[in-house]
Amino acid sequence: MAYEALLERMDEIQNQHRLARLKPKVGYFALHYRVYNARGRADEYVCRCGLPAKEWASIHDADPYDTASYEPMCLSCHARYDGMEGNFRGV
Repeated sequence: MAYEALLERMDEIQNQHRLARLKPKVGYFALHYRVYNARGRADEYVCRCGLPAKEWASIHDADPYDTASYEPMCLSCHARYDGMEGNFRGV
């Protein structure tokens, strides 16, 4: 039973590596442009704090190729989320 589980896990890892090789290497701006095309402008949304959003923030530890892995945020929340408070566009 443990051997079968190990074989299944090995297949799963091989499939993940295979898929990773197939994903195109896309840069930061291209990924955000995909989000813009799929979901519109960030400023058409409200930030989690209730202020108007200004930017699309990529959710940490999520798939950057998935347009649902981005959240509209205001500049302050985006800077705080990325751990750059006080060093981000004068915030």
